[in-house]
Amino acid sequence: MLLNTCALHMRYHSYTGLLHCVCLLLAECRVPAEAETDAMNSVKARLGKSVQIQTLLRAFEARDRNLQESNSQRVNLWSITNLLVMVLVSGVQVYLLRSLFEDKRKSRT
Repeated sequence: MLLNTCALHMRYHSYTGLLHCVCLLLAECRVPAEAETDAMNSVKARLGKSVQIQTLLRAFEARDRNLQESNSQRVNLWSITNLLVMVLVSGVQVYLLRSLFEDKRKSRT
């Protein structure tokens, strides 16, 4: 007779803010202990590789976020500069147009 049991492991993951539940089905079977150990070592190695990749991706994300913030500040500075230049040029154009239509002759009444 095979007896199946479930071992429940719950862990809060601080990076994603989620609660992860792992249910391992344990069966009474005739598998050698070495095979189980090899399988667990393989899973452990894969989990280690996943943690390493996630750490690398976190570093890339942080670098990209810092670059984006730096570029945002530069874009804001040049946008304000461009806006000020446009307002100044529009003022000069209004002044020149008014001076063109101004009657410089003295009229006799």
